Amino acid sequence: MGNKELFKEYIEIAEKNLGYANDSADEVALKYLKMALDLNPTDTVTKKKYETLDKIVNHKNYKYPIDDQKTIELMKVFVDCCNVKEFERLYKIIDDNFVCVTRNIGRTKESFIEGIYFERKSMMGLWTEIFQYENKERNIPCIKLNDYSVLFFNIENDKIIRAFKYKIDEYIDREKLTKWKE
Repeated sequence: MGNKELFKEYIEIAEKNLGYANDSADEVALKYLKMALDLNPTDTVTKKKYETLDKIVNHKNYKYPIDDQKTIELMKVFVDCCNVKEFERLYKIIDDNFVCVTRNIGRTKESFIEGIYFERKSMMGLWTEIFQYENKERNIPCIKLNDYSVLFFNIENDKIIRAFKYKIDEYIDREKLTKWKE
């Protein structure tokens, strides 16, 4: 089997694993994308997929500075966009290299914005609000999407670079979640 056929096979295996929608399959997909890139390092589409998936699978290795004030500013814009249904403004505050670590809301900038749009549309009348989650070190700003989930953001270069969505009562203690105080 030649390099071209092997490259194609690795990509197909990676894509198949991405369809399984679980963390183990994502790790396998990342491995096969890396093997494909070893065969053809100039393939820009594969390189972009690999970089995006790497940020998701290995998210704990990517550290971003903590600036609660900047996070709150961007969260205010995000909340305003959700509450007044101006989702096109989200494109200006979310970085092009954005990833959402949580699978069910959309993992890239475009799919995340679409996911937020459809979630907000299906929950008419609910308001998105800024909250804080109390952990050992500090109160972390977050966005309460509904009675079941919250979003946390990482900020880089004055834009949202990464998001995590957690379920209340499953990963987030409801008692430690309070409305943000200015």
